[in-house]
Amino acid sequence: MAAGVAILSACGTAPLAVSPASPGPTGTARATPTARASASARPSVAPTVSALPTRTPAPTGISAEAASAVVHKVFVDGPDGIGECDKGDDLTACPVTDRLKARLLQHPTSDAGGGAAPFCRCQNTSPTLSISASSSAGTKTVAHVALFSGVVKIDLVIVQSGAEVLVDDTSCTGKDPVATSIYAAVVGPCDN
Repeated sequence: MAAGVAILSACGTAPLAVSPASPGPTGTARATPTARASASARPSVAPTVSALPTRTPAPTGISAEAASAVVHKVFVDGPDGIGECDKGDDLTACPVTDRLKARLLQHPTSDAGGGAAPFCRCQNTSPTLSISASSSAGTKTVAHVALFSGVVKIDLVIVQSGAEVLVDDTSCTGKDPVATSIYAAVVGPCDN
């Protein structure tokens, strides 16, 4: 074996000097390191950088606080009671998806005898508002809203759309959500 073979230590410090081979216990030659460090320059080794795969966080759902905040943007407290965010055809203050906005602009709660407010499907402001939310899967939740001391019960289907939390549908609490959806051909009131 050649004398003076240099071995780099595991942590990348100066190479260790190796003394000539000496016989091992079975008569084989073995290298014996010495504590003497060489003043020679370390070899330059560029670190290898590998990109780690990015992980997309799983949807965590919409919190009760976020759902409640959306409900309070739809049903706003005014001087005459709980009203709604819309001002006729102006829905800019309403946290709604483009799909729901398009449907509300079709005035689905209006008829020949007058019209109802689009969210509560009622004609008056309410003196009361209560909310309970029940989570659905992923980025969707349903907020159960009771107005007029529970006489009118409406569900707001709230979805995560990018960074925004928006209402995408309404239906009557405790009734068939498809038949009472705001997207149904005939939209009736949600009073009990």
